[in-house]
Amino acid sequence: MYVLRFPIDMGSSRIVEMMQPLQPDDFLTQSHAVLDFIVDYYKNIENYPIQSQVEPDSAPYSSEPIEAILRDIRNDIIPGLTHWQSPNFFSYFQANASNPGFIGEMLCIGFNVVGFSWIEFATELDSIVVARIGKMLKLPSAFIFSGNEAAVCTMAAARDIALKKID
Repeated sequence: MYVLRFPIDMGSSRIVEMMQPLQPDDFLTQSHAVLDFIVDYYKNIENYPIQSQVEPDSAPYSSEPIEAILRDIRNDIIPGLTHWQSPNFFSYFQANASNPGFIGEMLCIGFNVVGFSWIEFATELDSIVVARIGKMLKLPSAFIFSGNEAAVCTMAAARDIALKKID
């Protein structure tokens, strides 16, 4: 059984192990347990109360095996969630979880790429996805630009509004 170690566990003789990247076999075992947990959550999501039913508590102070962590999540965290994806939840926001979304998030986390604008992968992927979505929506090419360009456009618009107030 693999135990997740917390940095505060300084009494451990295996402090070096804590600093090493994840071990493939341990990662696979833990990932399967977490994935099974998430699938079970979504199979039963309509059975949970929509809004939190518990008061906040504190995190454990020592290491725990993944099974104990998942048990704590089931018993302590899930009852404290607002279950946005539940078919019983009616609000201003749509249910936004999807298989492609989950898989995309797993890939993003797995690569752990810091997405600064000079990182080719993140910038290229952003541009490609935005262009494809824009084409699917039949948007004019003037509306198809990446997130980085959107930030620049937003700043330019804010500047123009601020300059008008000065005049």
